[in-house]
Amino acid sequence: MMSDIDASAKLILENISAAAATILSRVSIARCCIAIKKLDSSKAADQMKNLANDFPVHPAAPTLLLGANGFIGSGIRRAFGQTRPSIPLRLAARQKIQPTAESSVAEVGLAPFDFRRTDLLAEAIRGAEAVIVATSYLGADQELSRAVNLDLVRTVIEISRESEIQRLVYVSTAAVHGRGPFRGSDLRQLGYAPTSFRSRDRATADRMVLDAGGTVVRPQLILGAGDRWVMPGMSALLRALGGMPLAGAAKVSAIHVDRLGGLVAALAQRGSPGAYAAAELEPVSIAELARSFGERVGLELPTAPLALAAARDIAAGRRLGSSALEMLCHDSWFDASGTFEATGLNPAPREFFDPATADWYRGLLAG
Repeated sequence: MMSDIDASAKLILENISAAAATILSRVSIARCCIAIKKLDSSKAADQMKNLANDFPVHPAAPTLLLGANGFIGSGIRRAFGQTRPSIPLRLAARQKIQPTAESSVAEVGLAPFDFRRTDLLAEAIRGAEAVIVATSYLGADQELSRAVNLDLVRTVIEISRESEIQRLVYVSTAAVHGRGPFRGSDLRQLGYAPTSFRSRDRATADRMVLDAGGTVVRPQLILGAGDRWVMPGMSALLRALGGMPLAGAAKVSAIHVDRLGGLVAALAQRGSPGAYAAAELEPVSIAELARSFGERVGLELPTAPLALAAARDIAAGRRLGSSALEMLCHDSWFDASGTFEATGLNPAPREFFDPATADWYRGLLAG
């Protein structure tokens, strides 16, 4: 015969189970991507009313990640899934968001998301504790660069200020400081000296975030799955040159995208506002970077020393472009010790070309 205490306990458990089922149901619905279609004004208004209801109830305030499908955004998303799975993450991206091994029920996909829509940005930011801007444009269209690298950031700052967001983190670039040379520089003491229209737009956005009391993260070379620029470009350039400019003695700041993701995720939760270098504590030489990449990926790269003048002549004759060549020839590394101190993350070196990363590069180069 069940006692009154047992009956009460059973009833409580049944209520808890029912509540949990309701929450999980809402989370499952919320994880479905919200299709942003061309709507007339009345439908758009209805969509705005319903958008808030698509966010699941969660005891912790959410973090909004803009650019969740990109190279850097994907690394940040993995970092949250691996180290901060209890923090609800709103994911905004232009294309459909695909589940990953690190995906959790705390994720809410907002895609395809029209970043030009100020009203949608305001709804996505509403109620968030932190906003991470991991969007960037690297192409040749100056208008697109201004729209993505500058105007979007300005809008996010304005909405975040109005919404009283606690933390705003912007993934910038060390390119806002120019080409250097830099040797262990504290980038907080450096001025802006961008050399391209993209870097100029990002430098302006960088300054605006700092002026608004936000946090900027400035990586130099970012490696890992999704890198279609640094190592593929370096490999192609070295093979075209037929040698290693200045024997690859130049040193650079580099970081794996997953390590970068971890730093950004940590800064979104702790750390003081300001500028942070995103790099391993020790710089890496171009020669070592190329050697390690070639060995792990199975790619033979030239190692013969090549004088700078000869390298420039070859590059000019083959129209290879000067910016990539200059990157191989000048020191450009920054002091990242303050970043690890601020985040509390382990500063032990992180391998650039682990087996999974090497497999990804092999597939890219073979394709």
